[in-house]
Amino acid sequence: NNGGGGERSGSIIRIDSILDSTPDTLVTGLNPTERELGFVTIDRTNHKMYYCLFNGASEWDLLRSDYDGNNPEVVITVTGSEIRDAQTGTDYIFILWNPEVNTIGSYTYTGDWVNSGGVNLNDSAFDLFYRDPYLYVANWDDIGSNNTVLQYDSDLNYITDLAQDPQESAQFIGPHRLLATIRRKFYLIDEIEGDGAFFNDLENLFAFDDIDGTNWQSFQPTDI
Repeated sequence: NNGGGGERSGSIIRIDSILDSTPDTLVTGLNPTERELGFVTIDRTNHKMYYCLFNGASEWDLLRSDYDGNNPEVVITVTGSEIRDAQTGTDYIFILWNPEVNTIGSYTYTGDWVNSGGVNLNDSAFDLFYRDPYLYVANWDDIGSNNTVLQYDSDLNYITDLAQDPQESAQFIGPHRLLATIRRKFYLIDEIEGDGAFFNDLENLFAFDDIDGTNWQSFQPTDI
């Protein structure tokens, strides 16, 4: 929750179910001008929460805390480059750096650098998702046509990508958010950002089984 306009106070809120009328506020009092909140991700294996904060000195901190927001600690600090997203893997934490360095880095859980990669990664690559043993990136190209879902191994070697709707042979317009739960489908939000009538119909939600686009499904607004 990063507010919008006027006085803002960022926070991380946990909702235990869609019917939860009393959500838990885990982290409060974040001033987006000084401590902009970048993202939140959960490490379910180790029962930890990770989130990114801008520290006001051209640096971004990746913090780790308990599920309830207690015991926060800085794991990694990146100077001059936005941490766009992070994902916890089997052995490493994966960091998506944008826009300056345009790459992915892997770190141990104690914050030691291991490796970096990111072949075919755009400056506007938006979202990471790890599903053992692969790492996937929603690779949004806001100035060109290289809109893809990229697949890497855990050593950050590029493997392949999915660049279009396999049923319509239509290129993606802007992969933004990617969800891939264990033993279930991938879900991809593919959209162009903007306001006005031109943008209203350029929003898609897709589901598919693997990076080849197997069992492709396109959801219409009336379906969800």
